[in-house]
Amino acid sequence: MSRGAGNTESVARVTVPRLNRVLIGERIQRLRTGRGLTGKQLAKATGIPQGSIGAIETGRMLPDPARLLALATVFGTSVDFILTGGPVIPETTDGDGGVSES
Repeated sequence: MSRGAGNTESVARVTVPRLNRVLIGERIQRLRTGRGLTGKQLAKATGIPQGSIGAIETGRMLPDPARLLALATVFGTSVDFILTGGPVIPETTDGDGGVSES
């Protein structure tokens, strides 16, 4: 895409929140305890080693994308909520497993 004098398109600047490992860990811990799960049970449900669960919950490490997805799936929430505390927007799927438009 060239930027000629006649180009009137503009791109909005997106503000990306800075990730805070401690807040993310606390959020995950609240989700886990709110569902009555132990660290061992969450580890088994997600396939994440129990030691990693502890490191994530205490803010010593951030979960990688695959682990974030596993956590969000087990908790029935969005990755966005885990990372930012943002709103949880439930997705509805069509019969083929695709996301349907609301």
